[in-house]
Amino acid sequence: MIDEIIYQKLISLKRDGGEAVLVTVIEKLSEGPARVGAKMLVLPDGSHIGTVGGGSLELSAVKKALEFMRSKSSGIVRYNLNASADAPDEVHVPMVCGGKVALFFEYITSGPSVYIFGAGNVGREIAALASRSGFMVTVFDPSEEALDLLDPSVKKVRTDYLKLFDDFSPRPESFFIVCTLSHRSDFMVLKRLLRGDYRPAYIGMLASEHKLLEVMKLLRDELGADVPEIDKLYSPIGLDIGGETPAEIAISAVAEMQGLRYGRKNLPHKSAVRRIVGMLLPLPDASD
Repeated sequence: MIDEIIYQKLISLKRDGGEAVLVTVIEKLSEGPARVGAKMLVLPDGSHIGTVGGGSLELSAVKKALEFMRSKSSGIVRYNLNASADAPDEVHVPMVCGGKVALFFEYITSGPSVYIFGAGNVGREIAALASRSGFMVTVFDPSEEALDLLDPSVKKVRTDYLKLFDDFSPRPESFFIVCTLSHRSDFMVLKRLLRGDYRPAYIGMLASEHKLLEVMKLLRDELGADVPEIDKLYSPIGLDIGGETPAEIAISAVAEMQGLRYGRKNLPHKSAVRRIVGMLLPLPDASD
C-alpha cells in the first residue's frame, strides 16, 4: 500500500513539477530494521512517505537524501549499524539491532517545463514528442475539443490565452512555444512572455519569416527598442533539418530545445529573429 502511494506521488511529481529523492534498501547484512526493497520518498521539506527501517537509520537517510537533492545527484550509501565501527566508506549509525545496510538514493525531477500556447496540429505533435523527451509539458488552449486530442501524458489547461497571465507563475528557465490559431493571439502571448519576469530558457514561435517580420514590427511599435528577453526568441521555430509536416516540425522544434537544454553551440537554427531585429531595432549583437 505504501509503495502504491509512493508511485502515485512520483506520477504527480512528473506531471505537476517538483523534485524528490527515492531511497531504496538494496542490501542488508546480518540483523537490522530494514528489508531489501523497502522504499522511502523524501520531499524537499524533509517530509517523507514510506520507511527504510525507522530510528536513527531513517533520520540519517532523510538528511542524506536532502544532500543528494541539493546536489541533484544519485548514489549508494552504506550504513554500519553496529555499536562500534571505523570503516571509512560507511556511515556509522549505532543501533541496538546492528548489521549493515546499503541504500540507493535516486534523485528524481520532472525535467524542464515546456508551456505550449495552442493545441493545434503542430502544438499537439510538439507536446507529445517533448513529453517523451524528458520535458514536463503543459498546453493552454480555449478549445476543449482540441485539448481532448492531446497525448494523455500532457497537462491540459482550458483557458483564454491572456487571462492565464493574471496568475501565471512558471518555473525559471522554462521553455515556451507560441503556436495559437491566430496572428493576433500569437502576438499578444509573445508580448506578455517578453515583457514578463519569467526568465525563459527559450521562446519559440511558429511562423513564416513574413509573419515574423509583421510580429516584430508590432513589437517595435509597442515596445520600441526595449524588448526584454529578445535574445531568447527563436522563430521560425526549430532546427533547419528539413520537413514541413506537423510531425517533422515537432522533431525540429524539440531538437532545438534539447540542443539549448544541453548547451550545444552552433546549432543550425531556422530562426530569423536576430536578422530581423538588426533591421528593425537598434539592438547590439544581432547575430544568430
